[in-house]
Amino acid sequence: QNLQMQQNLQMQQNLQMQQNLQMQQNLQMQQNLQMRQKLLDMQFQIIQNNQNIINFQNNQMNNQNNFQIMQNKGFINMNNQNNIINNNFSNYSQLYSNEMTNKSIKLLELHNLKGKENDFFPKKGLNNVGLTCYMNSTLQCLLHIAELNYFFSNLYNEFKNTHYDIIKKTESKGKLSEEYKKVLDGVISEEKSGNFFARIISDSFSPSAFNNLICRLNPQFAKYESNDARDLIIYLLQEIHEELNYNGGKKLDKIPSCNQLNEDDAFRFFYKVNSELNFSIISYLFWGIVKQTTICSQCHKQLYNFQYFQYLSFSLYNYTNIRFNFYRGLKDYIKPELLQGDNQFYCQFCRGLRNATVESKIFYPSPYLLINLDYGKDKKYNPKEIDFGSTVVITKEFLNNNIPEAYYDLVAVSTHIGSSGNAGHYIAFCKDPSDEEIWHKFNDSSHSLCKFEETYKYSPYLLIFKKKNNFK
Repeated sequence: QNLQMQQNLQMQQNLQMQQNLQMQQNLQMQQNLQMRQKLLDMQFQIIQNNQNIINFQNNQMNNQNNFQIMQNKGFINMNNQNNIINNNFSNYSQLYSNEMTNKSIKLLELHNLKGKENDFFPKKGLNNVGLTCYMNSTLQCLLHIAELNYFFSNLYNEFKNTHYDIIKKTESKGKLSEEYKKVLDGVISEEKSGNFFARIISDSFSPSAFNNLICRLNPQFAKYESNDARDLIIYLLQEIHEELNYNGGKKLDKIPSCNQLNEDDAFRFFYKVNSELNFSIISYLFWGIVKQTTICSQCHKQLYNFQYFQYLSFSLYNYTNIRFNFYRGLKDYIKPELLQGDNQFYCQFCRGLRNATVESKIFYPSPYLLINLDYGKDKKYNPKEIDFGSTVVITKEFLNNNIPEAYYDLVAVSTHIGSSGNAGHYIAFCKDPSDEEIWHKFNDSSHSLCKFEETYKYSPYLLIFKKKNNFK
């Protein structure tokens, strides 16, 4: 019996040893698998980093090639830099004035419209031609920009005659600008004439031809449903810019980046490249410039870059139970951006992917400032909690060094009633150029006078501000 017990005990011990050995082997296999997976992950990361480096180097080569192509084709001439001066606001404004003179001396007439705005201020509604309140409201905002109206009334035909070859190269063949001018002529023709009877029987204009053209050019607006006014105004400004671009026909698949260690060099590069590619009445009125400074978290080197902005979009759905205003929106719009994770920055000095911070400052506040208020899909924000007022200021904290604060007056606003930008109803309000206390309400074909406080009843969606001393 004792022998049997010893044998049983020995068998149990052997079994336990086998089990322990098996567990150790299993554990070792798991550890080996984990180690192998880590090695594979490291190898994959190395391959990915190498690919990112290769992509960066290829982009650098493409930038250099594109830049060389532009020089060879005569788009830019970096040898002539006498007029390219430091990044000073007043100097940049002078550069723009010089550019205007080079394009057409008559463009300088846009600086002398003060007191003449009433000649280009339509007071007629636009007929709804089938769920087109979004289009009517957008058009009314643009039709009440004096400088834009002056260009189409006095300078457009000259541009069309002297730049016919450029217009025909655009996708829309200049048709959009042509139809826009017809709408403008339609809403101001009787206003400027002495025909009292015509003014009485024709207090609105039908933009059906303009609407039909928009639908043909862009299928997004072809559906028989209400569309988003923001999408339309962005589309109109971009397409009209292309049609009226004095430098039209000079295209690149990709515009070279102007990332430079020296801020002045970055601006010189940006200005020379872009001034030879883009110049129109639209870019002149609406395009501002942002300076971006990318700071590597490891070596702390700084790279400078400049970019145009054509409008500002403020997201209201990030705010709850907070009174929203221009200052909050601008602060959120240009807040520093952290590049990390899959969006790391390749530092050409560290020669590797690094975390980085991108800081933005407004370098050139545009003469007109277009702002879109994004309510999100559900549009739950209460319009009574929006406090924009009729004037806003871009203060020093948002501006590049040595640039004076920019003061703006609200001149037009497209308001909205409904659950989203694609549903509901749009109404436009435009400030009278001769009396700041009077606003004009355009509800499709209906036109009436009101006070600015009337706009508080609706949700502001698109706002157009005009800078005081707007070309300085």
